[in-house]
Amino acid sequence: MELTVSQEPISARPFHGLGVQADAYIYDDDNRRMGVTDKDLALFESRLAALRPGIVRIFAGIDLFNPSFDAKSYQWDLPGYGRLVHHLRNVKAAGAKVNVCMGPWTNEQMTHEGMEKTAVDFVEHLVGEEGLDNIAWVCLFNEPDGIYAHDSALYRKVFGDDAVAKKPPWSQYVRKNVWAHEELQRRRLHPAVKLIVADTVWGHPIRAERMRMAVEDFAGLDVACAYHHYNPEYPERYDPWQYEYPGMAAEAEMFRRLVGPEREMVIWEFNNGGPGFGGFYSGTGRHGEDLAGSFVGAVEIADKVLTALDSGIDGMSLWCLCDSYYNCGLKTGPMRFGLWRFRWEGWRPRPCYYYYAALVHAFRPGARLHRVAGTDAETLALAAEADGGWTVAVLNLREAASRVDLLPPAEGEARRLRVYRELLPTSDEMPAGAWQPAAAEKGRIALDLEPWELTVVRVEGGQA
Repeated sequence: MELTVSQEPISARPFHGLGVQADAYIYDDDNRRMGVTDKDLALFESRLAALRPGIVRIFAGIDLFNPSFDAKSYQWDLPGYGRLVHHLRNVKAAGAKVNVCMGPWTNEQMTHEGMEKTAVDFVEHLVGEEGLDNIAWVCLFNEPDGIYAHDSALYRKVFGDDAVAKKPPWSQYVRKNVWAHEELQRRRLHPAVKLIVADTVWGHPIRAERMRMAVEDFAGLDVACAYHHYNPEYPERYDPWQYEYPGMAAEAEMFRRLVGPEREMVIWEFNNGGPGFGGFYSGTGRHGEDLAGSFVGAVEIADKVLTALDSGIDGMSLWCLCDSYYNCGLKTGPMRFGLWRFRWEGWRPRPCYYYYAALVHAFRPGARLHRVAGTDAETLALAAEADGGWTVAVLNLREAASRVDLLPPAEGEARRLRVYRELLPTSDEMPAGAWQPAAAEKGRIALDLEPWELTVVRVEGGQA
């Protein structure tokens, strides 16, 4: 198999990079009660810095600074706000741009008249008073599919006739977001801070309907579109009407056609989903394995990333950075989607930690992404051009060894980073393994791939 990198970039749009949902809850009293120590927090902060996410999404409920919910009596000295700002400073130091999402815990309060002002006031305070100039997006609601209703046959079938009658209408969602966008402009926060709309998560049919509505109702406004993605890529998981799903590539390409070639579109939450999936657990794979901690799950995450970016997505944020208690009290147990496990499991990294870190480092913000020709259904590849060099990621989806020949996209010294089952874990820290020389012979770099291997090749300082 011979892989050739296209010299034409996929898009002229800015690429925002890969990142994570990285919330500040690990600093809170619930996590302290469950034994989280200052030493644990130092590990959390060092791993965040080592990951170097390009983007980070963070929940910031209104109650952190406005517990009276009156959109004026702001309290910037509350402990939860202080913990959040401490965390945001660490995120800034790690080099990430931030999406501040005002949900989910205060989604209901945000529906109240005039509460969208709190979001703009909050962002203005973070940027102006706290110096957090890496705040690049704000989203009024987390996953508004079930908060605001629109009257369609599909919506009634999924959510029921009562939902249309009892929930506030989609037109209110549009009105609130239009006001917030115009207020960001008036205060000269925009375009440095952009409003995110849609943020839709429900099964593909609802996602598609909501994305179409967002494109129509926010036409002409410089806002970003977003959706969330937890779909497994095997069809037997899907109800034929409610959760019909065409696959990651087909859906991303469909949404790109909807929003057009210029509008930004990021998948702000993604991970795996299988039987038993829920808000705190990704479920199981085809053979009963816990998806989050499996090598199958790690490879599927890498597959999702390469497929989505090849299909026109401008950035992706994995749910989530690490296991912790998630603002829901102790009875729910910890969030179990993280790149590493909770303290009573020794904060041990999951395989996904190493696969995803390699991709985060490979596809940096500002890079120009390029497709790679010569792949097949069991070999994925994507390239990036940035900083005077090229990076090519190749993923072997086979449960058997494979070999590909990569035609280097430029002349220059080449190195290779490998991630596969027998190699891991080399340590608790990232990156896994080490870079090794990858010399070209007769104009090609031979890559022997282990089962489920992710290989990253870097060509430094080359000329195309």
